[in-house]
Amino acid sequence: MSKFDHITLAFFDLPWLPIKFRVQFKLLLIVYKSLHNQAPDYINDLLSLKTESNYSLRSSGQFLLSVPRVNCTTFGGRAFAQAAPVLWNSLPL
Repeated sequence: MSKFDHITLAFFDLPWLPIKFRVQFKLLLIVYKSLHNQAPDYINDLLSLKTESNYSLRSSGQFLLSVPRVNCTTFGGRAFAQAAPVLWNSLPL
């Protein structure tokens, strides 16, 4: 490569994740640390496990997080308290 080549071709050779997946990885890492008591208390306060129901469901044995309701549709879904549980619950077993 010469110094006048476009940088996009160099990105394909690097082992980096695209930005969207890097953000998701960081969110999931924080959730994992929070569930294993390795995160700060202010992050632990934002996440809570889904409450048990009276019925025996297949999902009762999983560590699913409760997703809070959002008031603001533009920014509410991007907040950590909303985005992290949605992403965690969407992971396969």
